Amino acid sequence: MAKMITDGFCFTHGDKQFKIRLTSPIVAINGDSGIGKSFLFDAIQQKVFARKLKNIICIDYTNYELVLEPALKSKGNLIIIDNADAILTEGDWAERNWGAEFEADVNNQYLLFARYGGRYHVKMEDDSTLQYSEGTFRNVYPWRELKEKGVIR
Repeated sequence: MAKMITDGFCFTHGDKQFKIRLTSPIVAINGDSGIGKSFLFDAIQQKVFARKLKNIICIDYTNYELVLEPALKSKGNLIIIDNADAILTEGDWAERNWGAEFEADVNNQYLLFARYGGRYHVKMEDDSTLQYSEGTFRNVYPWRELKEKGVIR
């Protein structure tokens, strides 16, 4: 099973606050275009480049061909993949069982920005979406919230 590196992080970017909670070693932030996934990714990446967030590897269209394979061999990192649905189905990579690879990685944790995280072995309770309110972006876990309210079992 992938390793739990962190239970989340908070930071400020411009006039926006970000509060990201991670509930398991493989978490997805899902949703349609325009909800802020790539905006959040860019903000995280800028903090990583400025060395304000540590032990995070950011992977997107600009670097995935060079960074993904070495990242999978790293240890003690939160690996964040923007547009996971597109990147992980590119060319020869489409044949790989990414969910099994992420699950088998005992050294790293994964945060996937995707349309649907289930194909990467993200459990329903670890599927989150972004919510924006009063200057703060946070990821929320709808399935967990419904379960806690007793709406589902």
